[in-house]
Amino acid sequence: MTETEEPTIDLSSSSLPIKRDPEAAGLDDARSPTAPEAGEIVNGASDAKRPRLAMNEEGKNRSRRLFGSLLGTLNKFKETTTQKTDAEKKREEIDRKLAEKLQQEKQELSEKVQREIKEKRERRESQRLEDEIRIATFAAETLRSHNKLMANYLKTTTQPSIYYLPKKHNAKTEEILAASKRQAALTSMDLEKRLAPVPSKHQPANDEVPMHTGKTGDGDVEMEENAGREEDGDRMNQDED
Repeated sequence: MTETEEPTIDLSSSSLPIKRDPEAAGLDDARSPTAPEAGEIVNGASDAKRPRLAMNEEGKNRSRRLFGSLLGTLNKFKETTTQKTDAEKKREEIDRKLAEKLQQEKQELSEKVQREIKEKRERRESQRLEDEIRIATFAAETLRSHNKLMANYLKTTTQPSIYYLPKKHNAKTEEILAASKRQAALTSMDLEKRLAPVPSKHQPANDEVPMHTGKTGDGDVEMEENAGREEDGDRMNQDED
């Protein structure tokens, strides 16, 4: 018995379309020679690490540059701060000098005001003393002139006193007039002595010039005048008799 040969079909040269299963196609693609691309990806990944290392070096350099720039900024800020501090020190020094100058001017002004007040007080006191001396001198001159003038008259003992001249002088009345003139001269000399020294600031002016009481001479002169007037009265009465 002979074997029958089955006819063979050449698919490679056949023009019939081949229907492929999608799942099988996916497996075939995975098993196809294009699969080594995964290896290439692995190799590519190993190759990709090298640029990353290079990028790290570049990052370090950039970090150094940034750090240097930061240090430069900090140094510049430090210099600026130092300059500001120096400026503040100079300003504080200027303010201190201005304050000292202001204090000195204030003290000088206060001393000037006190000195002017003292000088004004001294001038006022000096003017007051000059006025008192002038008034005292005028009063003394007036009193001296009055005493000199009244020394030529006789005065009654009754108050108010009356100055008179007898019709005719006798020895007693002339003696009384002479005593009155001597007393007036003594009073004038005493006034001159009192006004001669410069008065003290604490000495009142009333101590320099005696108060004018309207009396001339002392009690003895008045007694002599009274005795003279009594004798004149007796003589006049005797003449009338």
